Amino acid sequence: MPFLSIGAETSKTAVERTKATAVTTGTLGLGLALVATQLGLIAGTAATNLFLDGLIATKNAGGAVINKGVSVEKAIEHQVYTALNMAQDLAKVIGKSLMLFLPLAH
Repeated sequence: MPFLSIGAETSKTAVERTKATAVTTGTLGLGLALVATQLGLIAGTAATNLFLDGLIATKNAGGAVINKGVSVEKAIEHQVYTALNMAQDLAKVIGKSLMLFLPLAH
């Protein structure tokens, strides 16, 4: 009967090793899944940050264009007011000249 007890011990040892290997493999697989998930989250976060940085850069560029447009609008407005003031001054001079000329023409 010693052969049966040796065979039973060998079987028990084989089963224990198989269980330990299964637990180790399962733990390793779970660890790899967690690492893969974390890497995926990190990659997703990095991609989101790049996307948001692009949006911020676009917003800043758009703001610069709008500011440039506002400054051009102000420059044109200034030119229009200057031209109107010059026309008004010219009309005053012409009006004074007519006032001087009308009595002489009569």
